[in-house]
Amino acid sequence: MDYDFETLNKKRAGNSAKWDVGQNELPMTIADMDFKTAPEIIQALQDKISMGLFG
Repeated sequence: MDYDFETLNKKRAGNSAKWDVGQNELPMTIADMDFKTAPEIIQALQDKISMGLFG
């Protein structure tokens, strides 16, 4: 599997607790990655979600 470690998501566009801060503010959060999720992980999650069993 090859992963794209070059392209960063535009997290300041919204829906990110880490990056929903002012333009001149630097968030002090955990050391998480800002790369896109691997397609294999997205597909695995979609497969489980499509079963409709959540508990």
